[in-house]
Amino acid sequence: MGITTSQSAPRAIAGAALMALSASVLTATAAAATDEDAPGSALYGFESAASLEGMSGVAESNVRTSSIAAASGNYYGMVEASNTASLSRFTKFGGYTTAFPDGGWFTSADFYLDTEVDTGGALNQFDWSVAANKADGSHLRDYVLHAQSAGDGTWTLSASNNSGRKGVDVAELKGDTYEISESGWYTVRHEFTDSDGVLSVDISVADAAGEVLHTWTLSNASDVIGDTVGGNRYGWVVANGFDELPIDNVLMNEDRPTEGAGVYTAESFDATCDADGGFSYTVTPYWTDTDRAFQVKSLGDGGGGTDETFYYADGTTGAPGEIVVFAEVAAGETATLELEGLEPGDYTVVSDGSRQVKKQYRYDFTVAAPGACQYFSDVTEGASNFAAVSWMHQNGLADGYADGTYRPTNAVNRAQMARFIYRYVGSPAVDAPAESPFADVSADAGNYEAIYWLVQEGHAAGFDGGESYKPTAKVTRGTMARFLYSLAGEPAVDLSGDSPFADVDPSASNYEAIVWMQQAGIADGFADGTFRSTVSVNRGQMARFLERFDGVVGL
Repeated sequence: MGITTSQSAPRAIAGAALMALSASVLTATAAAATDEDAPGSALYGFESAASLEGMSGVAESNVRTSSIAAASGNYYGMVEASNTASLSRFTKFGGYTTAFPDGGWFTSADFYLDTEVDTGGALNQFDWSVAANKADGSHLRDYVLHAQSAGDGTWTLSASNNSGRKGVDVAELKGDTYEISESGWYTVRHEFTDSDGVLSVDISVADAAGEVLHTWTLSNASDVIGDTVGGNRYGWVVANGFDELPIDNVLMNEDRPTEGAGVYTAESFDATCDADGGFSYTVTPYWTDTDRAFQVKSLGDGGGGTDETFYYADGTTGAPGEIVVFAEVAAGETATLELEGLEPGDYTVVSDGSRQVKKQYRYDFTVAAPGACQYFSDVTEGASNFAAVSWMHQNGLADGYADGTYRPTNAVNRAQMARFIYRYVGSPAVDAPAESPFADVSADAGNYEAIYWLVQEGHAAGFDGGESYKPTAKVTRGTMARFLYSLAGEPAVDLSGDSPFADVDPSASNYEAIVWMQQAGIADGFADGTFRSTVSVNRGQMARFLERFDGVVGL
């Protein structure tokens, strides 16, 4: 039920003492109201350096290194402990004001209440006070939420106009109290309204789902709107008897954030395959009320991400602290960053509010190792040639067929082999004659330039004195060895030992090429010790041979 009180404000928060504090505190989202105005708006979500300046006596806590998640976003504040009243845990909400606005004003703050908090068996307490001003700018009175616990599984809450100014080993709260038995974030809201010309203040507590659990109503008949009552004064953790008191989303006249960028995994982005074999991810950072430049930086193996230097350039790198993606977002718009080709690892989205070298917002996320790209319907992840076929596609060596297949078991013919190799070397310019020198290869054929180049470079010999190429003839394993050996520049081969394959005699014309393939690790042969040089090479095997060749020779 509600309570009514006419008690005066405590001496420790007399107006003169608080007015001595600097009036230049930064807000996180809006310009400060002057002391001639009605209450403005402010939000301190502790996602930024400005939040920490706007709410003094609070240290930033990162959810990545914490045992609890923030009420929203990736950071929350940690209020320093103090057994007695201290002005250090304090915010002016952007500035004191003297006018009571039509419709009133409100504040809100989230506190994490741990029912097993360690107090050493003592009954400890914190007080969260929001104060109003008089119309002349002096202090009117405080409206205080009291919360105490001995770590015995419960918290007890009540409200009044006075703080006991003590945090450790306190007396039990009496009167209209509310008990909480479940750990979690709770929102304390102060709502200042005009009730028949008199100031009325509702102090409510709600759970993380937004359900209001209890409300206390404080009012004094002498607090007349338009006569005595002015605007806002401060928010203050008067005393705090707990070593760790998490606080988040301290605000005035702002919507309470309910979510932030969060700690993401690749699945959260609906990762999509890039043409080059990488993956694209989409990060949508937290809302913003000012123009911001967003960047994505790798945290590297060491993590931390403490480097606050901003890099205004495009590029991709895995080095800690260096920029990966850069984007600018206008005020009031949502920032969506398309990230391409990020390796699995930890990253952070950071922003500045004004292009100054100062961290304003930071949202950490993780790119998990996603599933591999599948380019062809008939080459699935898990197939022995999956990686090699994907490599072929990523490097522009194989397009597949119009129906989306690769047909890995189809035999490779001499025209296809020429095209694979020609593309592999970068499709160099060819001064091919208008009339084909090959009787069986038309100058209009799609593979004409590739075949002409292959023969001119000496990597393949024609037939019938060079007058034919036999483009549709199947490529055998022995012929494939000769092609690749020639392409590699016919490097020296150790032929001092016995043949590595039972079915390849040292007198064979392709013997040196086959031995080089074996010594270079490009071809292993079969389990029975044979190479089977006369067996046709299929498209899946060709992909593996070329991928291994690239790893050894790397033209």
